[in-house]
Amino acid sequence: MAGAELTVSVRYEPLVLLEHVNINIEKWTDVQHQFWTEVLGGVEDARTEEVKKKAIEGGSSYGDLRWINFGLQQFHIPLRDSVCANQRLRGVTCLLWPLSSRERLLDRIEKSGQNVIVPDWISPLTLPSSPSPSIPTPICVEEPVMKNRFRLEFDSSPPHSSGKSEIVAPVGGVVHGSAHLPGGVTESLGIKYVEMWCRKGTAARIGSFYEHLFGAQVVVSEDGALAEVMIGSVQSLKYREVPDSLYEEYDGHHIAIYINHFEEAYDRAAKLGYVYSNPRYPNLAVHTKEDAVRLKEFRLLDICDPATGEKVFQLEHEIRALSHPGFEQAAKCIRSLTSA
Repeated sequence: MAGAELTVSVRYEPLVLLEHVNINIEKWTDVQHQFWTEVLGGVEDARTEEVKKKAIEGGSSYGDLRWINFGLQQFHIPLRDSVCANQRLRGVTCLLWPLSSRERLLDRIEKSGQNVIVPDWISPLTLPSSPSPSIPTPICVEEPVMKNRFRLEFDSSPPHSSGKSEIVAPVGGVVHGSAHLPGGVTESLGIKYVEMWCRKGTAARIGSFYEHLFGAQVVVSEDGALAEVMIGSVQSLKYREVPDSLYEEYDGHHIAIYINHFEEAYDRAAKLGYVYSNPRYPNLAVHTKEDAVRLKEFRLLDICDPATGEKVFQLEHEIRALSHPGFEQAAKCIRSLTSA
C-alpha cells in the first residue's frame, strides 16, 4: 500500500470489526423473506444489485444475491450457487437488540406464524446467567429452511446519555439510529458474536491460532472448553466445545473481519501457508502480496494449532484492510465521534 496503512484504535487490538456472515441458500422464498426482514427486522442493503452484477461478471458461482443488514453488520446470502446450494453455520449467531424491543420482537414472531423459537441448543448450565433479573434470557430461533441458528440477546449496558442503546461498532458511543448501512436503520443493534461449535479438546488450540497469527486478545475459560477471540469494542468470535451430537462438518460458509496491520497479517499468513483462494470467487483470488494489497483482502480456511501445525478446525475468513470500501460506513461513525 502506498503510504501508511489506515488503522483505528480499538479496545481489542488488532481485530476491528466482525462485519458479515455468508451463508448460501438455494432460493429466496416468501418464507425466507418473511423470516429475515419481517421477523428479524433485517433491512435489504441498497448496494446488493451492484455487487451481484460485478461478482457474476467476475465469475462467481452464484446466480442471485441478498444482503441483509443488522446495524453495521450483514448476512450475505448467495442464491442458486452451482458449487454449494445450501449452508448452515455450525454454531450460532448472536444478534443484539435494545431491551425495549423484546416484546415487539416476540409479537412479530407470533404473528408471523413461523414456529421458529426453540430452546437453547447449549445446556443453560454452561451459558452465563443474565447480569441482573431485569435482563431477560435470550430468545433462540432457527431459520425455517436450513435451520441456521440465532441467539437474540438484549442490551444490558447502561444507556447512552441520549437514553438510547449503542449499536455494535468498532468503537463505543455510536448511538442507535445515528448510523446505518445503505437501506436504512434496523431495530437490531448488530451482530454481537458468532459462536462456532468445535470438537472437545480444540477450543484453546484454536484460540492460540488467533494469538499467533494476528496477536489477537483471546480469553479461554477455566475448563478450556470455550475460547473467545475479542474484536473491536464489544464483539467476539467464540469457539465452544460441544458433544458429538452437536458437532457438524464444515460446508463452506464464511465470515469477514476487518483488521489493523493488514499487510503484517498477510505476511505471516503467507509465510505459514495459510492464504486461501476460494474457487467460487475467481475475481478475488490472492496468489501474491500484490494481489492482497490491490484487493484489500485475503482469505484463510484452515485453523491450525501453532504448536504442532495440526489442522483443528475449518472456517473461511475474509480478512480485510480498513481501506476496503466495505469499511466506509463504520469509518464514518468513527470520524463523527472523533470530530465531535
